[in-house]
Amino acid sequence: MEFKTKIIINAPSEIVFNIITKADNFVLFDPNCIKIDGEICLGKKLSVYSRLSPNRVFKIRVSELVPGSRMVWESALPFNLFKGVRTFTVLAKDDHTTEFSVNEIFSGHLLFLFKKAVPDMTDAFNLLAKGLKKHIESR
Repeated sequence: MEFKTKIIINAPSEIVFNIITKADNFVLFDPNCIKIDGEICLGKKLSVYSRLSPNRVFKIRVSELVPGSRMVWESALPFNLFKGVRTFTVLAKDDHTTEFSVNEIFSGHLLFLFKKAVPDMTDAFNLLAKGLKKHIESR
């Protein structure tokens, strides 16, 4: 099960990456983000609060952080029985713009049990990407 989106942002990739790797910035561009507690650093844990599931705190771990290009957040039940992997990618283009993409893949042996409870993230990801673009380009 996978959800994804991408968008072109009229800004250098360094700016885009710097904004998405500061937890406090997410409330400025992602309309579904209530707040994120924690520091976005490799191996660190974050608590993500979302309007999509306001009564739940998502505990995630920053499992990959490639400066300037890629960030991966993971959340899983023990033994990876149900797992979500969200990847943010920032790609510098030749015309000095940036291709920003975000995708999330859900997997695991218990996916069939949780599948109906997982909302369609397509609209949420589109709103996140459009919000990021507007936030950066209006600066």
